Amino acid sequence: DKADSTEKTIVSVKQLISAVDSYYRDDLERVNCNFVIEDNTSDAMIIINKSDMLRVFGNVISNSTKHQLEGQPLELLIEVSQSNYEVSFRISDNGEGVPPDQHRKIFEPLYTTDESRSKSVSGLGLSICKDIIDAHSGRIYAQKSKFETGLTICFTLPRANRK
Repeated sequence: DKADSTEKTIVSVKQLISAVDSYYRDDLERVNCNFVIEDNTSDAMIIINKSDMLRVFGNVISNSTKHQLEGQPLELLIEVSQSNYEVSFRISDNGEGVPPDQHRKIFEPLYTTDESRSKSVSGLGLSICKDIIDAHSGRIYAQKSKFETGLTICFTLPRANRK
């Protein structure tokens, strides 16, 4: 499996989140996005391929910017928490959202909720995320956003330093 052959290193969740912040904050603020990261982890470590993991965040974030509701500033909230066994990441937006019956399908290759395809959605973004998370022994799924509209993409990764 190609995804497994990529090199993984042990990093703290704090390091990963700070990389996500420095990679994406400027671009997001430029498009009038209210970008908030709530990191409630303390000492959690994960074993990841960092560039793959940044790609997961990048794909989810770029989907959010593509599905921004017109005339509304984009709200993008990343919440990070840890349990004894895993770390959870939740990326919520206030965009168009996805009907609950499609929450599973959006991770399939070439699936797109955009029938017109006017937004040139290739539909590979989330399936790539799923491949990467699977290769890291994690889970990824979608939920209704905590904002009034929009979508939350959640994924979990096993902790390297389990309690």
